Amino acid sequence: AIMEQVFHQVNNILGRDKTLANEQLNIRTYEVVPLGPHAGLIEFVANSIPLHKILIDLHINDPVEFRQARHLMKSVQNKSGDEKLKVYRSITKQIKPQFHKFFFKSFLDPDAWYKSKKKYIKSVATSSIVGHMLGLGDRHLNNLLVDSSTGEVIHIDLGIAFDQGRLLSIPELVPFRLTRDMVDGFGITGVDGLFRENCEKVYSALRTNREKLMCVLNILKWDPLYSWVMSPVRKHKHLLEFDDTDEGLTPVKKHKHLLEFDDTDEGLTPSSAVTPNRRTLSLASKKTNVFNVSVNEDSENKEAQRALKTVEEKLTAYGLSVEATVQELVQQATDEANLAVIFCGWTPFY
Repeated sequence: AIMEQVFHQVNNILGRDKTLANEQLNIRTYEVVPLGPHAGLIEFVANSIPLHKILIDLHINDPVEFRQARHLMKSVQNKSGDEKLKVYRSITKQIKPQFHKFFFKSFLDPDAWYKSKKKYIKSVATSSIVGHMLGLGDRHLNNLLVDSSTGEVIHIDLGIAFDQGRLLSIPELVPFRLTRDMVDGFGITGVDGLFRENCEKVYSALRTNREKLMCVLNILKWDPLYSWVMSPVRKHKHLLEFDDTDEGLTPVKKHKHLLEFDDTDEGLTPSSAVTPNRRTLSLASKKTNVFNVSVNEDSENKEAQRALKTVEEKLTAYGLSVEATVQELVQQATDEANLAVIFCGWTPFY
């Protein structure tokens, strides 16, 4: 709910910017109504298809099957970066991007095809820059939806934010998802055409209006329900979401040990193992232990200040020009060395 409020504010900033009046740059949002700390209502997003389903169907005839490619990456997950890169390159050499076919199949009229491609590119550009600003992570294929009627990308599951993805057991080193299939949807110009142009426009607008954005984010410091730090469970959340048919094991059986450690495991400090202010998080399961993580308000506040300072630094880009900043982000997002070491469930080869 909080992240959707931030997205609404970003849309207001982009909508009121005189230079972007006719650009139709915004983030697709949906309504979220919290009913309590652990429950709420989320709007159903009509006409949406998970990117995972689209790409699985398009890659059905690949020489390396989806699950096989995941297993290959998983087999070197604990090995050196060079070995991971070698396996990643061997996979991508055999799997070619196919996402452009989605637009040909879904939008048969030439005018509708052109408009959908443009909408797709603008939505990816906007959500990528905003996602980078907010440190939004966990952008695997099931957390990105595509509107089948417009081509617009919709982000869901916004729990890993403010660069908490870098604190995961297998860190995410990319600023946003810009894998080969994502770029394939841009068309012949790739990242160097409309995508880059709109990234620069969005970044420039947010930099100009950074005080408005920081005003909204600063309010979050006093929200007793928002977690600024990575709890042990969230740290391994992406491992628990791994395909439950993989190796014939359920996620709980495969990663049961991850739910049984306390806040001192894996060298976690209290500040990186706690959860929201003045609360105790209890996780119970039939097959797992119940553990409690006590909260230290001072460390929580320090983490909030650190997170917001990071956002502010990104909005100023350490003094770099808009063009230079966007170039650096695109480079990081498409760097094979970064994609090769990411968690295999993120599916970086698509």
